[in-house]
Order: sequence, then structure tokens, then C-alpha cells
Amino acid sequence: MASAPSRATVHRVLIRNGLVRHQEQQHKRTYKRWQREAPMHLWQLDLVGGVFLTDSRECKMLTGIDDHSRFIVVRRCSRSRPGGRWRSRS
Repeated sequence: MASAPSRATVHRVLIRNGLVRHQEQQHKRTYKRWQREAPMHLWQLDLVGGVFLTDSRECKMLTGIDDHSRFIVVRRCSRSRPGGRWRSRS
């Protein structure tokens, strides 16, 4: 049994056949950019795991950037040891 068409597909078919009018979006999304006023006021950190090394150990990547200048303030790769302990590799 085939799946039902999506809501967007049904809407496009109705527009194509003149059964409903296509309405333009009436509002544009506005985004406020958040940025600190000076360097070193806020760091953004990101920790990513799931990178596996050739010896089957997991590597976690830590990166940090300064919110104002976008300067990279930290970058580290830590890999797991047998027994679940982590070791930093600069």
C-alpha cells in the first residue's frame, strides 16, 4: 500500500488546479545576532564525540571560540584509554 502524499504536495496540487490561491508569505523572519561587546567576555565551547581512531578508541574533539572576535581559544583532542579514562592530546 502506498503512503499518503504530504500536506505540501496536496497544497501544490490544489494551487495548480486553481482550487486555492497561492499566498505569499506576509512576514519575513528577522534574526538578532548575539555577540558580546568585547573580546574575552564569552567563549562558545563545542564537544563532539563519536570519532573513532584506527585502534578502535573514541576521540572527543573540544573547540572553543571567543564570541566577539571568533578567535579559537582552545582546541583539544582527547582519546579514551582502556578502562574508560580520558587523556588529553594537545
